[in-house]
Amino acid sequence: MKPTECSMLVPLLSLVLCTVSLDPSQIQVYPEDGGISGVFMAMLKTAAKQYSFNATTAAEVCTSLSVRIATMTEVKMAQRNGLQTCRYGWIKEKLAVIPRVEANEKCGQNNVGVISWPASTSKLFEVFCFNSTEVPTACVIIAVMLILMAAAGAVWYFKIKRAHRLSVWVRIRHKDAVETEMRRHVDQQCSSKKKGKSNSSDDIILQLEEDTE
Repeated sequence: MKPTECSMLVPLLSLVLCTVSLDPSQIQVYPEDGGISGVFMAMLKTAAKQYSFNATTAAEVCTSLSVRIATMTEVKMAQRNGLQTCRYGWIKEKLAVIPRVEANEKCGQNNVGVISWPASTSKLFEVFCFNSTEVPTACVIIAVMLILMAAAGAVWYFKIKRAHRLSVWVRIRHKDAVETEMRRHVDQQCSSKKKGKSNSSDDIILQLEEDTE
């Protein structure tokens, strides 16, 4: 058999073996101490430099680990939270991706972010799995923070609104008090003028009476 034919049969043989039996004990994960944002990479322990799974087998590997294959959105979230590898892995969208936080000439073509490779689904890569049980804690914390922020915002809004209403009410009361005081002052002035006129009339009449006498 020619060497080229042998090299073509190696990936096919690996695919057949993986499809026939997926032994979770033969699978290693990265990071070893748990995923980041629920995402981790799975690969065969026997895979040194070669990749392990095609797109179809990759999803089955995650299922054998009681999790599911990760989506692009989930891998991006994990990358933003610090996940990076130097090996490509399949995701649910049937793309091979490599998350990079730091640029490296040997990894992801020296790019950062989630670098994707639209390779043939028969090509072998590792796989990114997603464990949803690792996410609820973070989700609960975020939800609680959002609720607290919303409650604080509502309290602040009602305090401002109440203070505004109170200030308007105070201004109205003050205005009414000023107007009442002004009216009372005007009434007093009018009353004084009337009394003055009355006294002047009395003086004139008295003077006339004296003159006629």
